[in-house]
Amino acid sequence: AAEKIFVQAEPLYRSVSPFPLAHLYFARGQMFEKAGDLASATALYQAALKRLPEHAHAAVHLAPLLPPSEGIALLDRVAAGTDSADGFAQRGVLANIVAKGQGDADLSKAQQLYDEAMNRHPKAFADHAGWFYVNVVVEPRKALAAAKLHVATRKTSASLELLLAAAELAKADTELCAA
Repeated sequence: AAEKIFVQAEPLYRSVSPFPLAHLYFARGQMFEKAGDLASATALYQAALKRLPEHAHAAVHLAPLLPPSEGIALLDRVAAGTDSADGFAQRGVLANIVAKGQGDADLSKAQQLYDEAMNRHPKAFADHAGWFYVNVVVEPRKALAAAKLHVATRKTSASLELLLAAAELAKADTELCAA
């Protein structure tokens, strides 16, 4: 049903600004990525970037769907002028796939940026920081704190999924059972 609405929405847009169309392609790409249709997600993220080459969030989602060297080049081109924790994290992960240790500086920068974001605007960054602490730097205490905050802020299936992963990582049986 959502796909049908996405398809109907595009021809209804009549302005010249690329932002709404790029966001439409990005959101549609996320839908397919979450559903496991990575080929469709890849095409849609590329469509978003075609319309708005600076769309850093689309680049961060597209990069791991490409061969590592292409993903790194994309992130270098798109996220070069930003202080995106997500961009540094993704580039670090991909660089470490290419050569062990090559992405460590980017991962350290990402951790610094996530830590700062969690200090300044914790509710806004709890989900991205939480997954970073679960999957990349493996910091159980920080992951669980971010996940609990995220659930308290937005009780969704995605926030509960993060809480389950963080509680399992932290071996926090009480939080795991509650989630």
